[in-house]
Amino acid sequence: MPFRGQEEKIFSLSHFVTEQFVTLCYTARCRGGNSINPGTGQGCQLGSIEMNKTHQSGSILIIDDEPQILRIYKTLLTAESFQVETAGSMEEAIHWINQKEFHLIITDLRLPGKSGIDFIQELRARGGMAEVVVITGYPELDTAREAMRHGAMDYLTKPVFKEDLLRVCHNAIGHYRLKKQRSVLEKNMEAVIRSLRDGVIVLDGQRKILFANDAARQVCQLEEGCVGVGLEQALQRTAAQLRGSIAALLASDTLQTVTVPAMPGRHGKVISLCREALLDDGQNALGTIVLLKSHQQEHQATSSTAARLVNMIGQCAAMQRVFHLVETLAGLDTTVLITGESGTGKELVAEALHKLGNRSQHSMIAVNCAAIPDTLLESELFGHVRGSFTGAVKDHPGKLQQADKGTVFLDEIGDTSSAMQVRLLRYLEKREIQRLGEERYIQVNTRIIAATNRNLAERVKEGAFRQDLYYRLKVVEIHLPPLRERREDMGLLVDHYLGHFSSKFNKRITRLSPEVMALFMAYDWPGNIRELVHVLERAAILTSGEVVEPDAITLDQNPIKSDPPPPPQQALPESFDAYKINKDILLRALEKNRWNVTDTAKELGVSRTTIYRKMGEYGIDK
Repeated sequence: MPFRGQEEKIFSLSHFVTEQFVTLCYTARCRGGNSINPGTGQGCQLGSIEMNKTHQSGSILIIDDEPQILRIYKTLLTAESFQVETAGSMEEAIHWINQKEFHLIITDLRLPGKSGIDFIQELRARGGMAEVVVITGYPELDTAREAMRHGAMDYLTKPVFKEDLLRVCHNAIGHYRLKKQRSVLEKNMEAVIRSLRDGVIVLDGQRKILFANDAARQVCQLEEGCVGVGLEQALQRTAAQLRGSIAALLASDTLQTVTVPAMPGRHGKVISLCREALLDDGQNALGTIVLLKSHQQEHQATSSTAARLVNMIGQCAAMQRVFHLVETLAGLDTTVLITGESGTGKELVAEALHKLGNRSQHSMIAVNCAAIPDTLLESELFGHVRGSFTGAVKDHPGKLQQADKGTVFLDEIGDTSSAMQVRLLRYLEKREIQRLGEERYIQVNTRIIAATNRNLAERVKEGAFRQDLYYRLKVVEIHLPPLRERREDMGLLVDHYLGHFSSKFNKRITRLSPEVMALFMAYDWPGNIRELVHVLERAAILTSGEVVEPDAITLDQNPIKSDPPPPPQQALPESFDAYKINKDILLRALEKNRWNVTDTAKELGVSRTTIYRKMGEYGIDK
């Protein structure tokens, strides 16, 4: 006779059956998964696995304090090709799970001394992966739901019918196998990522660490418990230069890669940083992946500009071109014209050309042509003899003669007079000088490196600068980009100068706060590197702790030129230029989108990074 006739009577005689069965339809939450059809007991779809006769075998542990019920369950399930063990108490069940692995555990909620929930908690505490199905009556439905909150997969109410029991077993064991397979894949993938020589750090939308492999922990000196910790806090022990580069990479809308030059203690290694978006299946941003790759510098690279000139800092493409030109021109006896805005570091380039060249054993003399009156500049450069003018009490060799076999750096060459330009042109063509008050010419072998923040081509058109001298100076031009065009270098520059001033003032300043870094990234820096150095020096003086906060920063201009905010009743435009998002616009957009940064960024047509940066700039906190 069928189970649902004869065996139900046994349930009633043992007082096991008290209520009508209630089935909870289980939906497999895996890729490609389909809902289980509760109306059938066979052929159920779970993911891509057909739960039919060929997949029935599995290991099941049944826990109940009534031996007769255990025998019935075991007889039924064994006949269906399941491997079944039984336990009459929680202690006996613990013994079984210590002995072997089970796919499914079916337990009554009421056990002697302990409850089914106690068993589930013990199982999960031991790392058990077996699916758990609890059996209860109507009066304990709330308790059954509580069991599911503690990790039970499903529950059955009494009386338990054959087709319902088999269906739940098939579903549970199929789900266990999928979960086990996924666990194995995840462990294998994690093992692969952990064994990578490149560092991997996965961040969520709030910049908290979701995962960091061993390589990343080693490079960044991350602690074991860094998962779940905010990135800024986790990087406390990271080298300041690397920490600043990571901050700059994440704060920028445009940077995708950053190269960190060799750091002290890294044995000549440079680190490349790469940023990628962490996306779900729908291509929605969930967070950020930061990749860190270490490169051993080649032997010949140790003589390169980037490695030897610690005062020349830059990783952007424009600065890499500058470094390449410096390295190429250093050993050549040619005139070089350095152009760029004031404060971009033109004198540093001149020093690099001299130090890396074959004249490095001789003097380099810098002359600021704009700071010396024209009447004295001639004497300064070419020299004079005694009695050549009032006050000339002895012979005086000029800078060009003093730096013989070396280099003279003529800064602000565009401010010289026409007469001085004629004399400079003669020297460049003949390599000879004539001191004031003297008839003879003296042969001098001094290299000329000139610099200007003016547009000499325009000066030539205006008739203020000799065209022949312009072309004689501009044999090769090295142009230095302004700081606003090399924002990816901000982290490196900040780290370098903060370290310098920390040492100078005997402090332990390690970094800028995120708000300050965001402000630096948005500021135009009209004074370029020189202004940055002065700002950081003042900040170092005013900072007493390890972090530079906004109150220690003073900038000369407002970096954000905002349009007047539209009236409150006016709808927000579909998109904004990042530099036109003022505080009012940002606040209204955040409130409209219920402070969802992703939706706000989409509405304003910018990245999520920009929204976070703007919130930092304006002091907006939910």
